[in-house]
Amino acid sequence: MSLPYAISEENIYKVIIEKIDGEDQLPATRYRVSTGSHVLTVNLMLDVHWTPNLTGSQATTHTKRFNVTIEDGMTYQIAAKVDVDAPLESQLDGSFWEPILWGQSKVPE
Repeated sequence: MSLPYAISEENIYKVIIEKIDGEDQLPATRYRVSTGSHVLTVNLMLDVHWTPNLTGSQATTHTKRFNVTIEDGMTYQIAAKVDVDAPLESQLDGSFWEPILWGQSKVPE
C-alpha cells in the first residue's frame, strides 16, 4: 500500500501504485501480492496542501520502478523520499525523488 498521507517535515510523500510486476492496477488502498520479489511501478503524488516549493516538477508526472521483497504475513507501505531543495535540473529529470519502503508491519492474525 502507499503511505496514506504525506509526512512533510521528513520530506516523505505519497505514491500511486500503477503496476505490479508490469500489470496495470486499478486504484485501491491496498494490494495483495504473493510472497517473494516484485517490481512496483509508482508515480509521485505531491499533495496540494503539503507540496514543497518545487518549480519544475509541478506539471510533470514522474514514474519509477521499485523492487520489493514481500514476506508472508507482512504489510508494507511504499512512499517517496523527496529532495525539496533539488535544483531545477533534478526536478525536470525526476532525480529529486526516490521510492522507498517507509514501513512494514505484521498482519494481525
